[in-house]
Amino acid sequence: GCSTATIPVADFSHYWNIPMMAGIAGANELNDRRRFKNFFRTDATSEFVGPAVAQMARQFGWTQMAVVTQSESLFLLITESLNSIFTAEQRVLDTSATIERDVVSFPYQLLNWERDYRIVMLNTGTGFAYTVLCEAYYRGWRPPEYVWITYSWFNEGWWQGDYGNSSCTPELMRMMVNGSLAITPEGNLVSDERDVKTISGLVDLQCTCTSRAG
Repeated sequence: GCSTATIPVADFSHYWNIPMMAGIAGANELNDRRRFKNFFRTDATSEFVGPAVAQMARQFGWTQMAVVTQSESLFLLITESLNSIFTAEQRVLDTSATIERDVVSFPYQLLNWERDYRIVMLNTGTGFAYTVLCEAYYRGWRPPEYVWITYSWFNEGWWQGDYGNSSCTPELMRMMVNGSLAITPEGNLVSDERDVKTISGLVDLQCTCTSRAG
């Protein structure tokens, strides 16, 4: 499951010596082997997200941007990491927009930056990302004048979901998503070094051939 569901279960599973494995729990918090003794995962951790966004900023020459952060450990640590990199490189990162679970009208309260930021990272889950993009459409913050950054791990067609907001049609949301960027952190990518042995003792090509055999 996701990090929010995984962390409390992994906190207790080791008391019964039960191994636990997750496929999409990326929170850095789960790296603590003393706390999560029997926990394993098949996905890269969120520690790669901050550097990935920073590299994107370098590539495109961005000097300032804003980030909307969901108030959960997974997302808060990503914003903290990104802010450290931006500060060190003398770039501006506005981190003032933090979404609490109990805030219903957050777009009206939070999307009021002092500067006119044209690049905004949605460091949130799909529900909050949908609501922010919907609000952004009605404020005129639309692509290509504005760049919205989301996650590549969002489920397919997430922007068509039912999030209790009937003011944004699938057609409207498709337009907003088509002009956005999605992050795939470097740690999630397959290595280009095809002759390097993996933890299994096999190189990439051997793994590929074995999986295709028969």
